[in-house]
Amino acid sequence: IYTDQDMDFLKVNQKKIIKIIQKEYDRLLDLKTKFTSDSLTKKQKKQLIESLSENQIPLPKKLVLEEVYEKIKEDFMYIIASIENSPAQSKGVAEYVWQYVYGDTLYTLEDNRLIEFADKIFTFSQKLKFKLAKLDQIFEDKDWYELKDILDEYEIY
Repeated sequence: IYTDQDMDFLKVNQKKIIKIIQKEYDRLLDLKTKFTSDSLTKKQKKQLIESLSENQIPLPKKLVLEEVYEKIKEDFMYIIASIENSPAQSKGVAEYVWQYVYGDTLYTLEDNRLIEFADKIFTFSQKLKFKLAKLDQIFEDKDWYELKDILDEYEIY
């Protein structure tokens, strides 16, 4: 049996709880409608991936693919700059790589093949960084042939 005072106390607390629930619900709705992985910085994406991995929560496919495409873009920008700055290469080589980047290949590869491609381009660009640090920015023909082999392996005709 509750007294009137107990009932008043429960009503006041019930109103407080309902207010808190409504506020949290509104916050979650805002988060749902305003939050996208595009609004995250690279550092925030990395932290999110680490956090999800630590808690064994599956990573959203979109987030992973965005990170893969971002890494591919960075690696290609470095490779193209190396080609353009190298006195040993003609403009045609850089144009070929630009056309490859702007083509459909990157966007039509299956996810697993895209990740394989990203790994190979990453490895190539890292090798290139170490090599060019010693050799006065000369992108040699053998570098071009190695890159062309990678591009040809993943080309979709």
